[in-house]
Amino acid sequence: MTKFICETKNLSKKYKDFYALKNVNLTIPKGEIYGLVGENGAGKTTLIRLLTGLNFKSEGEIILFGHTDNLQYERTKIGCTIEMPALYKDMTASQNLEVQRIQRGIPNKECIADTLELIGLSNAGKKRVANFSLGMKQRLALGVALLGEPEFLILDEPVNGLDPTGIIELRELLKKLVKEREVTILISSHILSELHQLATCYGFLHKGELLKQISAEELNEECKRHICLRTDNIQKTTLLLEQKGNINNYSVYPDNSIRIYECLDNVRMISKLLSSNGVIIDEISVQGENLETYFENLIGGRKNV
Repeated sequence: MTKFICETKNLSKKYKDFYALKNVNLTIPKGEIYGLVGENGAGKTTLIRLLTGLNFKSEGEIILFGHTDNLQYERTKIGCTIEMPALYKDMTASQNLEVQRIQRGIPNKECIADTLELIGLSNAGKKRVANFSLGMKQRLALGVALLGEPEFLILDEPVNGLDPTGIIELRELLKKLVKEREVTILISSHILSELHQLATCYGFLHKGELLKQISAEELNEECKRHICLRTDNIQKTTLLLEQKGNINNYSVYPDNSIRIYECLDNVRMISKLLSSNGVIIDEISVQGENLETYFENLIGGRKNV
């Protein structure tokens, strides 16, 4: 049975007559990197603030680590960065982490050095945060979230402003946390190309509604370029593809569609082959897209709702 670190049931946040979130049903399995996808204003930060207790829900239920009660205690297992957290600019990285450690009542003082090493700031020395690059500030913000060795890490737009090298470093660090420390991560971003290289499952949020949840494997399959084919006779179609078209790289789906992963530039040949042998074609088209296009197509029918 899958163990969920975080679940929501019909979670909503309403401001007067406006729903920032509406009936969100979210499930985040243990050990996954959950990519929360949505344009600016979709409700990503609102959802994160509800999960972390920084705001109050209007309706619905939040389940953390399998519990619905005493969420204040369960949230002590969460590390979080929402946008850019406040850092003491006149202090060093070590001093910033020490302040956070004391405020949160974390007894193990050695965790400061361990965290600095983990986030790659061990050599920052006496350099003040005011003189840090944006990438160093982002790593320090992550270090604040990692104090106390959280089981669940929530990151809101963590790659904003990072250069390509900083993004790669952050990506590798997050993968390391999952692999070596079994941390579960929720990461929200509108930079979809980066999420596509990191997330193991996704949730697509639009105008406060969770439109879809999907695994990385399922998403890659849906985004993979292919010829989508629907006919009146699946068995005859597959026989013709194999025996007369010499096409073997295809899959038949439960919705009675056939996806062909070869001959993408020869749709006319497939159409002629089937039609000349009495097969009625209901649909034949080349499909597949990158994550940006997938999301645009997903929300396309909701834009005017």
